[in-house]
Amino acid sequence: MWPNLAEALAWRHAALKHITCLCDCFFDDKFCKLRRPRKGTSYGIFVPCAESSLALHKHMSLWSHACSHSVYGSNTLEGCKQAVENGFAGIEVDAQYHGGHFYLHHDHWSLSNETLQQLLELNLTADLWIDLKTSDVNSMHRLISLVSEFQHRLIVEVYDQNLLPALHSANITVARLGTFHVVDPWEYIFYGVKTPCATWNLDMFCLQDMFLADGGDIAMTRFERPWHCDVYFPGRCVFYIVLLTLWLVLMYGTFRIIRRAR
Repeated sequence: MWPNLAEALAWRHAALKHITCLCDCFFDDKFCKLRRPRKGTSYGIFVPCAESSLALHKHMSLWSHACSHSVYGSNTLEGCKQAVENGFAGIEVDAQYHGGHFYLHHDHWSLSNETLQQLLELNLTADLWIDLKTSDVNSMHRLISLVSEFQHRLIVEVYDQNLLPALHSANITVARLGTFHVVDPWEYIFYGVKTPCATWNLDMFCLQDMFLADGGDIAMTRFERPWHCDVYFPGRCVFYIVLLTLWLVLMYGTFRIIRRAR
């Protein structure tokens, strides 16, 4: 049953309004997908083809993981610029510290000639997650001075407890060892979210929308553009019910095949 008549009429209006777009899905699925329920409603609708998906993506906190790009690679200035232009709410970069500079690379500072300072000088209109690959306490003063004028949301991920005092004194949100949790994909699937938290690689399983619906704050993706799956699970419970149903169907089918074979 619908919670009230207004929602029922709203759903009917949306269905009629977007029937053409629904038909177009059979030919081009890039512009019309089943989306998660809108905020403040208990039903899902079809997003109209003409509606800009940029605002929807920003609202759902999809961030670019390492600014991944098929042409520019990962952790590059051009890749980060493209990620922001493509509509991501935020970007994540890996930073290696050496000689007073934070080089943008996951593995080693010598493999990149682009720095965090250059990235900040671009003044990109997006939030920033810095995955700090260092245990050098002396690097904290340099980092804090670099981000002191940053105007958007800033999260710094660290792996060494010795780095926490300086970051806390500067009122910088700290991930993993701080108050902002980093949840591995499988940890989320089995144990749920720890708010506030972020995760990554759920786009490989088409579960990033489910993570956000369960209360997750940031879902990172390696895709070049923010996107959402055609199928939306409104929470882990529904996901488990679907898996259980599929398992029961499989068991029943196996039972029937064995019985006929006898």
